[in-house]
Amino acid sequence: MSHLEKGPHGADRGIVGSVPLSIALQDGFTGEEVVVRVDGDEAERTEARTAWEISFATSFEVEVSAGDHVIEIEIPHRGIQSEHRVEVHGPLWVGISVQDATVIWRDSFEPFGYL
Repeated sequence: MSHLEKGPHGADRGIVGSVPLSIALQDGFTGEEVVVRVDGDEAERTEARTAWEISFATSFEVEVSAGDHVIEIEIPHRGIQSEHRVEVHGPLWVGISVQDATVIWRDSFEPFGYL
């Protein structure tokens, strides 16, 4: 059974007792295919390209149950794969950046500001 349920425009919904988990692809994305999974389920597949002026490529939201979750990112063309464990009890924003071949994860209890 999937932990994620897709809604319109990439928003996931429909899990009783669910909590929003917002994931933003930020710096270092150059147009290659990016795959993001949450707890092993594909949450997003996109060709992300960072707007360097605002350090932002794209974002999406999934609904998860409260508790521990694993977020994975894969950029197949660049041979990059990384995972990050989060504990979700309320709305959480996770920023993902790539510098060279290193994935940088940033968790926040507030939305990221892009100008």
